[in-house]
Amino acid sequence: MLSDGPIYLSLHPEKGRDWNIVLEGTYCSDSTCTFLGTYKEYRGPVLGCYGTVYNNKENRTISKKSSAKEWEIDLRFYLFIDNDPQIKAIPEFRFQFSTEKESIDWSFWGHTINNCIAATVYFPNGCKYIGPIILINGWYIGKDYGNFKYQYVWPNGDYFIGELKSSNSHKDANPLITSVVSGCFHLVDGSTLGYEDYKINYKKFLTEQDEYLNPSQLLPILKERKQKEEAKKKQQELEKQQEKAREEALQREEQLKKEREQRIKAEQRKAQLIRKYGSKWGVLLAMGKLELGMTKQMCQEVVDIGSYDISKHVSWGRNIETWSFNYERDLMELELTSGIYQAFGITPRIRKRRYSQLEFTDGVLTAIN
Repeated sequence: MLSDGPIYLSLHPEKGRDWNIVLEGTYCSDSTCTFLGTYKEYRGPVLGCYGTVYNNKENRTISKKSSAKEWEIDLRFYLFIDNDPQIKAIPEFRFQFSTEKESIDWSFWGHTINNCIAATVYFPNGCKYIGPIILINGWYIGKDYGNFKYQYVWPNGDYFIGELKSSNSHKDANPLITSVVSGCFHLVDGSTLGYEDYKINYKKFLTEQDEYLNPSQLLPILKERKQKEEAKKKQQELEKQQEKAREEALQREEQLKKEREQRIKAEQRKAQLIRKYGSKWGVLLAMGKLELGMTKQMCQEVVDIGSYDISKHVSWGRNIETWSFNYERDLMELELTSGIYQAFGITPRIRKRRYSQLEFTDGVLTAIN
């Protein structure tokens, strides 16, 4: 007979099985007609549970003693995860179990308890997860496969509604830390923030200490870090531009200095050539030009005689001297000197102007080719 006080009930879920289900607790026959106790399956977890006792023949609650075969309990379960009462899931499902039934559908029951589609997980920090959990080889958040929707609630009232990819490693679904598929943060001040926006703009500024903060506390901190990072990048970019400008200014100044030195040298050389050969020839030679009537000495102010092959002959009693430019010898000299200049960091000398062939008659330039 069912009466107030302790209840102990042991059932075999299926005939022929050597394990059983033990239901143990206390019944109160007041107006609530409630049962409070534990559910224990063979080699399974201990589930805290409560339920209302019904008369299964008349479909009404029992408020007095009756035959033990005339009642059933509509159970609701508390699942204590890892035996820590501070971390618990409350699956929002019911299971009816009657003293008249000699067996229950064990496969259905096992699927129900292993794949709880609407559990609530309470964490020690006061946060709460609402969504599916799996109880196979321990426990984890999610489903057997695919993505699933869930809700995450912080103690201050902030909450997140989103979608997460199933995995056998989820022990927490805090979207501030965990990489979720999609979703949206809802803050107590009424503002919202999409997860994609959070992921792109703020998540990279997280630190290990931030996991204990709620979004209302954390987002202003992350925004400040972002602003500081952006200001730092702008300052670095400004400094980089300023450094580039300084380098370019130094290069321009160096170029101007070289140009001034070259002008001074050119003016000095021009003055020297004018003193040496007179104004007419001196100006032309300073410009690197040769004209008929110049002497061999004048021509050597413009061309490098070492790059020419020189031949001499007498025609009609006059001395003819021909300078022919040797391109092969000039190329070899150029390659050799360029390597030496580069090895020692020396600026190569300015090569004198080349003329293919010069012809002198009695020491005076009479033909230019």
